[in-house]
Amino acid sequence: MKRHVAVLAMLFGLMQMPAQAADWYADIAYADGGDEFNVYVEDDDGDLSTESVSLGGGFSGSLGGINYFTETFSFQYSLGYKEDSVTAGSDSVKFSRFPLDLVGSFDLGDVFQVGVGISHEFNPKLDLSDAGMGSHSFDDATGEILQIGFRFTSWKLLIRQTMMDYSYEGLDFDGDNVSIRAAFIF
Repeated sequence: MKRHVAVLAMLFGLMQMPAQAADWYADIAYADGGDEFNVYVEDDDGDLSTESVSLGGGFSGSLGGINYFTETFSFQYSLGYKEDSVTAGSDSVKFSRFPLDLVGSFDLGDVFQVGVGISHEFNPKLDLSDAGMGSHSFDDATGEILQIGFRFTSWKLLIRQTMMDYSYEGLDFDGDNVSIRAAFIF
């Protein structure tokens, strides 16, 4: 909790600076990591197989903005959707959530940048309805972000480490992950 407060305080302080410019931001990403739930799924032929859904992994997309405060510092904010799912036959199992990301980035030269921030994930849910085991809502979760990026004319290639833990009925699960992101600036 103390880490979250320190990161939020730093980001809030930096946001008080007047922005020189702003752009729209959109990204698509693939993440890997975190605890995995192994589930048995039945295909159309009636054969059972074991598949896994990752609490940290999956595909995501987000939309937001970037405010530029100096020539070397910017603040990116976005709201997105992230999901890892498995489908076999007509059954599917998925873990979904809505991340709100806030990242302050410092440019180190013309191309390279580093960033630190915070991610709050709303409505994390493990949906096992197709497997006959219902839907299970986890507590909202907050974690830290460390990010490096490479800037090009109108897009960025980002590598992000997110440290996230989820809670469900008193049990804690690891959602730490590493993602690769293609971010578009317009």
